[in-house]
Amino acid sequence: MQKPIYVFLLISTISMLFPACENELDVTADWKEIAIVYALINPTDEVNYVRIQRAYLDEKTAALEFSDITDSLYFDTLDVKITVSENGVEKNTYTLKKVNAADVGLQKEEGVFNTPEHYLYQLNAPLTASTFADDQSFKLTIFNPKNGQVIFGESIILGRAYMRAPVSDNTLKFFVPADSNYRIYVIYTEGKHAKSYDLQFDFFVEEISLADTNDRDTVNIKWELFEGKETQSLNGFMDASYNIRGQNFFNLFASNLDSNLNVKRRMLNFDVSLIGISEDVYTYINVNEPSIGIVQKKPEFTNLTNAYGIVGCRHYTRIEDKAFDPRTIAALATSPWTSNLNFVTY
Repeated sequence: MQKPIYVFLLISTISMLFPACENELDVTADWKEIAIVYALINPTDEVNYVRIQRAYLDEKTAALEFSDITDSLYFDTLDVKITVSENGVEKNTYTLKKVNAADVGLQKEEGVFNTPEHYLYQLNAPLTASTFADDQSFKLTIFNPKNGQVIFGESIILGRAYMRAPVSDNTLKFFVPADSNYRIYVIYTEGKHAKSYDLQFDFFVEEISLADTNDRDTVNIKWELFEGKETQSLNGFMDASYNIRGQNFFNLFASNLDSNLNVKRRMLNFDVSLIGISEDVYTYINVNEPSIGIVQKKPEFTNLTNAYGIVGCRHYTRIEDKAFDPRTIAALATSPWTSNLNFVTY
């Protein structure tokens, strides 16, 4: 009779990843340690983090017995480096520092796999985005001195994208009228090497108590206009477009704010984030989407050697602290979709 295998996976976003070339699993095999690595580097961030943890395959011990043991989640000693290259020529090598995520302001969500310590590897060095003339890339190398194993993976670094409409670096005001036939047109220039983009608006609304005008709260309402929109080419520098009904802007506030006669609301400002991802990250996300059909088994994907997970790049184009056109503020106060939300016109 075969004994049950208990699989412990540190990363909750994926199920167990086994090499595609292995068709059979030896259920009588000894305990096995597997490294899981997530390295999504963003050249627009001053500090980047790499996540490295253990996964286990053990026929004798249940997965939950490992879940709250820090020594079981993390490797004792690792030498983690990132080497940056320009046009294939190595330029700099950086050693990453092991840090407790809580100490740098990054909190881990509570759950089954919850421990007081949550360790990451910190890259505190500037990275350069690819440009029309130069390709930037990086290679992650992880050396485990206890067993001599070397893990590595590499990725291109994306170039910058540019927002053109409905807002840009030079746009002064954001205009949407209370017209059900009006459409918002999004135009942006794709960054070099990007495979897809997400676009998100963050609107900030101030709620002021009518009983005490010093009692104020700021509400952040997120608007995801699109997600996973593929680029036309990995070469970049091509204009892409998207459009959506302007009424959806008003519906967003109607669905996220309650009618409340005890407060008045004032539009403050908003931020825009255009987020590009590299091709390997795009593939990894799509391969690991939940299955909804009859066939549940999916192919595994990793671009790491001697580990599972993903090494890739994200690029954030951020436009921050933008203002609303006074006509948009007036429309929020009077439109049939939001007139009950007590927006003021100043």
